[in-house]
Amino acid sequence: MITLYALENPYHNWDMIGYVASAESYQNNDIYVVHGNTYNALKLHVPENKFKELINSSSEYRNTIFMSADSLDQQLPYYQIRVLYIQLINLLSRIEIPKYYSTHFISAVSVFVSLILISHILFSNLNAHFIFSFTPIALANFGVLAVARCSTPDALAFLCSTIVFLLFLSKKHLFFLVVLPMLVLVRTDLIILTIAFSLYYIMIDRKYASYYIVSLITSLFIYLGVNSYFGNYGWHTIFYVTLIERITNPEGIIFKVSLYEYFHSLYKGLGGALTSFSFITYFLSSLVIFIYHIKKSFIFEVFSTPNKYSLEIIHYINIAFFIGHFILFPVVWDRFFVTQYTFTLILFFVLLYKFNKSKHSDSLLAAGV
Repeated sequence: MITLYALENPYHNWDMIGYVASAESYQNNDIYVVHGNTYNALKLHVPENKFKELINSSSEYRNTIFMSADSLDQQLPYYQIRVLYIQLINLLSRIEIPKYYSTHFISAVSVFVSLILISHILFSNLNAHFIFSFTPIALANFGVLAVARCSTPDALAFLCSTIVFLLFLSKKHLFFLVVLPMLVLVRTDLIILTIAFSLYYIMIDRKYASYYIVSLITSLFIYLGVNSYFGNYGWHTIFYVTLIERITNPEGIIFKVSLYEYFHSLYKGLGGALTSFSFITYFLSSLVIFIYHIKKSFIFEVFSTPNKYSLEIIHYINIAFFIGHFILFPVVWDRFFVTQYTFTLILFFVLLYKFNKSKHSDSLLAAGV
């Protein structure tokens, strides 16, 4: 149902132009051919009014890229680094699925598979009542349906992160260690997640510490290799064009984010967080989980026994990812954190279920049943 709705109602966000152009650039080195193919295919894919919106002459950024192949070329490093997503677009094009359609087809299918995998986790930890309570809240509040409709790699990141977490919960350490560095090929910012997982296990689990060191080095090698190969611009440039001003021709410009610009963006990001229902729900759920762990006096036990508290470890590592990501890029856009929001809600419901079950057992004992 979700997949069909997402496929019938895609967002047609501007980023799909960047991703299709990147897919074309993987197959052709001539930027003029890439530019022509990208916009010719766009005209066939979207209605005329949407096409005009995406090349909007009143938007200097959109119109300049539409008119200039060189400007499009200078945007590609932002998108080409999403290697797995772009390769999937090209793979689907080989079986005659148009590239633009593939951009949101991948998202819709990724969310569908993610929810199947999450249902496995839910049925392992909750009864039907709690599961039916969880699903609509997750879909409505945490942007799951939104990323299913977007032409971005965020739904694929949701799927791949869910697979990694499921391997972790299943204690399939070897597969987990192999798949973990691959997250960087989906979205390079997921290097934060791989670092957090690796450092935690290097400190806690001597048995697998050496394997996690190899996994961490592999992640860093992939991250640096992908960014270097595609000539990505670096943090200052990405921060500036994402949070301060969109630039059509960043090549050759040396960007330097000032302290004022950073803290002004941080101030705006905190303001955005306070008006984001997804973030507020996430924050309050995380706070309740933390208080519960403190009250039960096993916060240190959680961190020292990962095999017993796997969901909790995922939760706290996701918090490390969220904080690291927010410090680097102070925004709380749902599409970046849909995995973190969803798995926090899973843990919240699991703990609530256990609490209610324990309370019910105590009531039966008090009644002498």
